[in-house]
Amino acid sequence: LGGIGVMLGYAYFLDGDFATAVSVLEETIKTGVVAGAINSTMGAYCVLARLFALQGRLHRCWELYEEAEPMVDDGRVEIGLARVALAREDHDAVIKHARRAIKRDRENSGYHLTLAYGYGLKAARGGMSAVFYAGKFKGACEEAVKFDPENVEAHFAVLQYYLMAPGLMGGGEEKAQETISTIESLDPFYGHLARALEAWVDEDADRAEDEYMAAALVDSASPEGWVVLGMFYMEERRYADGIPVWSRALSLDPDDLEVVYALSKTRLLAGTELDAAAEGFRRYIEEGAGPRGATEAEARWRLGMTLDRAGMPLEAHAQWERALELDPELERAAALIESIEKVYPELE
Repeated sequence: LGGIGVMLGYAYFLDGDFATAVSVLEETIKTGVVAGAINSTMGAYCVLARLFALQGRLHRCWELYEEAEPMVDDGRVEIGLARVALAREDHDAVIKHARRAIKRDRENSGYHLTLAYGYGLKAARGGMSAVFYAGKFKGACEEAVKFDPENVEAHFAVLQYYLMAPGLMGGGEEKAQETISTIESLDPFYGHLARALEAWVDEDADRAEDEYMAAALVDSASPEGWVVLGMFYMEERRYADGIPVWSRALSLDPDDLEVVYALSKTRLLAGTELDAAAEGFRRYIEEGAGPRGATEAEARWRLGMTLDRAGMPLEAHAQWERALELDPELERAAALIESIEKVYPELE
């Protein structure tokens, strides 16, 4: 019965009924603990934690994994904790828990890839140890590939290293081309992303754009490719080109709040469709976002900028004040408040 509870809870979530999904899964956990049904109880814990993670409730997600930890001696809980830490960009916690997961399941490719991401985060922080952890990133990616040669995400991760690191550090063109060929044979979508990455490293924006467009067209009914293309236009500051791309992505998944935010941000930066941009930022603030999305303070800062550009400085000031309340260290909002109060002294 516990397995049915897990499936039913997940079905409610897919149907958009988050409250019922949580209720069903929590009841499955309670009855499973009493009955000693470890497998179904752990399944319910893991699914419930994933649901909270998707809602951006990382603290609750972490608590669930910690509750489940004494029940089993395998890698599921540890890798869950590692992935929550990854969403928080806590590289030390990612590394600690991914290592523990690997001790319990040495040949799990996904565990090694999560460890690689932890090393990558740590290397990206710079400092004297950056080169050391970059090497650890490469090693963990290669372990992930060794234990699952069809793990295309692991191939793509290590490709970044091969393209950017010098030969003395284990990078180089020959390894990169071999990896790109492998990726292309495994997954056409990732194959185009690999070629786009190669073009980006070569500073060939036109070729990169062609590859990102080709990736989006591999499955034009999926939002994933359009999101990647939209991110490319954002990086290139081609905001007008990005608007129809983000709009296409949103039409394919209207509930993706991070796409809602990206479309509004692109409209703001392009200086067009400001009413629609403001509406998108308001929706993002009201409904919240996932763990890697912009904070409410950042969203209110951008909403204020949108309102100011649309000729509503008083409304903009109110948003910036709220943003600063939420995040007192948001200096961009403080600077805008100061500048607008010089024009409208009555706001002080």
